[in-house]
Parts: sequence; C-alpha cells; structure tokens
Amino acid sequence: MVFQKRCIACHNKQPGDDAPFGPPNLYTVFHRDPPLTTEEAETTIRDGKGNMPAFGNSLTATDIKSVITYLRTRPQTAEKPE
Repeated sequence: MVFQKRCIACHNKQPGDDAPFGPPNLYTVFHRDPPLTTEEAETTIRDGKGNMPAFGNSLTATDIKSVITYLRTRPQTAEKPE
C-alpha cells in the first residue's frame, strides 16, 4: 500500500489525534470544514507544500489516486474500547 510505504513516516497520527504540531492528521483532511478537494490533494502530493516534499517524480498518478481513495475510506476517529 502506497500510504504505508510513502506517507506514514511523517503522517503517522492516528484517527482522532488533533495535536497542533507536526504534519496534519490525514484521516480527517477530506472531512474538515472546508474539506480538501481531490484536486487540492493531488496537487499537494504531486508538487509538495510547505515542508512536505513533492512526490510527482516518484509516484504515478494511479499511486496518488490510491492514497486519496485510502484516506477517504479510513475512519475519522479512533474506535473507543468497550
């Protein structure tokens, strides 16, 4: 999985982690107000932004789309133990 291989080293926050430091929590990036659009996500992954490096030369368009699909389908919050 591309996210596990290329993104998790920096974007390792768990669902529900709202710590204000470090890279953003990507589990909620498509569900915030206003939500990140698919186009914005593709541009950020491809071209980089702030401290995030560009991955346009090392990820294919299909890889980038798979990361976005993965993040859109992940839970937004951590499951609470019963």
